[in-house]
Amino acid sequence: MRRHNKKKILIIAILSFLLVIAIGVTSSRKRKACESLIKVESMMENIIEWKKETLGIKKDEPLITKEYAMQAGTSSGDWFVFSMARAGVEDQYDIYREALLQNIKERYEKTGGLDPNKATEWHRVGLTLQALGVDPSNVMVGERLFDLVSDGTYNRGKTAQLDIQGLNGYIWALILLDSKEYEVPEDAFYSREEIVAKILSYQQKNGAFAIVQGQESADITAMALTSLAPYKGEQEVKIAIDKALTYLSGIQTDKGTFLDKKTESSETVSQVIVALTALEIDLQQDQRFIKNGNTVIDGLVTFLNPDGGFSHTEEMKESNAIASEQAFYALIAYDRFVNEKSPLYQFQ
Repeated sequence: MRRHNKKKILIIAILSFLLVIAIGVTSSRKRKACESLIKVESMMENIIEWKKETLGIKKDEPLITKEYAMQAGTSSGDWFVFSMARAGVEDQYDIYREALLQNIKERYEKTGGLDPNKATEWHRVGLTLQALGVDPSNVMVGERLFDLVSDGTYNRGKTAQLDIQGLNGYIWALILLDSKEYEVPEDAFYSREEIVAKILSYQQKNGAFAIVQGQESADITAMALTSLAPYKGEQEVKIAIDKALTYLSGIQTDKGTFLDKKTESSETVSQVIVALTALEIDLQQDQRFIKNGNTVIDGLVTFLNPDGGFSHTEEMKESNAIASEQAFYALIAYDRFVNEKSPLYQFQ
């Protein structure tokens, strides 16, 4: 009886010890995640300040003015406004919204659409409209009604193929389609399943994707993963996602960056962050993406400059507009993941 009690006490002691360790590990993880989030939020604020400084705008003044809104409908204008809106930053969005709607109307009147070759114009503008509270499938400007979802995704093939830009067209078409789970009509030029299949057809044996079949690109691989994230429950897609994640993990450096064609760029790191958050992968915990103790967030920080902006490569010390804009929305994607909000490109 005594031996039994001793054994029972020993088991309880071991379990208590393990519980203390587990609590300690959990607390450590929570603390690390909290510290990381504080760092991320600080970097987001600094990027906005950097952007304002480059435009000669004071910190306490709105970024969006009539002058800034002249960029509506361009990549440099749309992505930053999209990001600010997704981050919940207060600004004069009504000015940009009106300018963007007028830009859409004028471009349709001149050429019958946004761009005869770049389907991604519809996708970027569509996502920006979503962030500004406008349904891109039902855009009313004056007495004109425009459907950017139909014209830029499932019926794009009626005027030009989605893949004129290569895989990019399929990737961003799917992202826009799933931004609010838009229904695709039975008589559409492309079905959702066909677009998914087209994306999968670009994958190489090593798991990589690229704009052109037969090549590989870390950036495009990450973007492909972002587009495929809503379909990870489908067996064929799951296999493709796992292969792509293995590829990206394999080219990650000890700094947390990614070596793509002998180059480490901040844009690649940013796209991977967006992809991993879309797949609900915890950047602070998943060992596939922690090298030498450095996470993907740590990798992005290597491109951070004292002025708050990000450079294209670590060697280039000057902040770059595209690198900073992509770092901005990547940090927002991570912030949304930690705060259990919907992924960066999903609005439902």
